[in-house]
Amino acid sequence: MGDTPPLLSPAWTGPEGGRLAWVTTRDGQRLRAGLWEGTGRGTVLLLNGRTEYIEKYGREIARLTAQGWSVLTLDWRGQGLSGRSLPGRSIGYVTDFSVYQDDLNAVRNAFGWDSLPQPRVLIAHSMGGCLGLRALVNGLDVAAAVFSAPMWGIEFGHINRLAPYILSGGTALGLGKRFAPGSGDTTYVMANRFEGNTLTSDPDEYARFQRNIRACPDLSLGGPSFAWVNAALDEIAALRAAPAPTCPILVLLGTAEAVVNPVGIRQMAARLPSVKLLDLPGARHEVLMEAPHIRAAVWEAIDSHLDLALGPA
Repeated sequence: MGDTPPLLSPAWTGPEGGRLAWVTTRDGQRLRAGLWEGTGRGTVLLLNGRTEYIEKYGREIARLTAQGWSVLTLDWRGQGLSGRSLPGRSIGYVTDFSVYQDDLNAVRNAFGWDSLPQPRVLIAHSMGGCLGLRALVNGLDVAAAVFSAPMWGIEFGHINRLAPYILSGGTALGLGKRFAPGSGDTTYVMANRFEGNTLTSDPDEYARFQRNIRACPDLSLGGPSFAWVNAALDEIAALRAAPAPTCPILVLLGTAEAVVNPVGIRQMAARLPSVKLLDLPGARHEVLMEAPHIRAAVWEAIDSHLDLALGPA
């Protein structure tokens, strides 16, 4: 796995003692991944969303390890400190979402997933929710799963119906490596003030996101490319037709969600045989990083879900 990758300070506020490693995928992409060991409660596979990075989840990793969970997580290709697919670091680019499963498989193999403490569970946010659902469909063996604002549909506002045609047409015309309409070089939290943002209603959390990027610009990622969004839409459509996983699933959805499409989430959840969908009043996209009272409700729901599925610690 090579030399040890860093955790960037001051963005990292999680627990000490993690085992960080560079992991190489079968197509040669270098990923940053890490494992924090708990005290035997089990193992959480934590999958973050587009533009995100390990440091952003330090508080969540600390909470889980304090409960006894081991936590395995990664920077997906093209973001965080993992290798970028294009010479510029600012554009999100893949042509097929299957490469993210290669990322996940490489990390699982590198850290000995099958030998990590049981029970093993999945917690996945946004794009990670799309990739996590695909992993379950592909046979990832977990006892329970939690999906936070999963990307089971993308919100395009007033052009929701036209967007797939615009994006597929642009990709077909050779624009695949260009920024999708409405996006650009600057990452969302640096391009937008707190007022009116779509991520969180908590000004302290939003300020933390901005501080991280100011202090550690290498963690930054701008908008997605035509090809990335087109590939995302293809994967979401394929998941709607795929066999539904049967493990107990909790879906967390804010009533002020405006990044992923709530209708798509509800439609996908309706296909799952063992699912609870929890609406979170006033919550925006980052339900794990919302105002304190929302975070408290989120963790109460997660703890209850895991206790019900697995038994109390």
